[in-house]
Amino acid sequence: MEKKLWRKTKVTDSGYKEPISGIQDLLGNGRDLNFACRLAFEEGPWHHAYTNSILLRALLKGCREISARLNVPMKAYQGEVVEVPMHRPPHLHHISASGVYPTDLPISVILELADGDEKRAEEMIEALTEAPPHHVMANIIMVHVAEALMALARDAAHGNLNME
Repeated sequence: MEKKLWRKTKVTDSGYKEPISGIQDLLGNGRDLNFACRLAFEEGPWHHAYTNSILLRALLKGCREISARLNVPMKAYQGEVVEVPMHRPPHLHHISASGVYPTDLPISVILELADGDEKRAEEMIEALTEAPPHHVMANIIMVHVAEALMALARDAAHGNLNME
């Protein structure tokens, strides 16, 4: 493998704000999908927004490939969720009239990671949701990706495949 030297580039219009294909399959019809995407992929420093976009596109590509190989459609999470309050400084209170994020946090995988320990699960939820809005929204979306991957794995394990 050839080693390359990466250098810092100037901020360009590299397409990090373009709509992300497949996000509705992942998140379903949330309260405001456009707002969720704007928070995760346009707000905050450009490198955070762009990083969130790159990571989600890569993970969605993997989900779509697994879904296609298994011939099982990717589906939005239908399990238990928690509504996440949006903590923000007073000058940013206009961001969300309802005071909560536009997409709820799925907690099935969190409960599994916490081995059913509710206190530990609450700590994990706090860690995922105590940050600037662009980080929190990206965290919520990434947990949705994990849930989608787990659903594909469960469908494969239970023989719910549409093999032709």
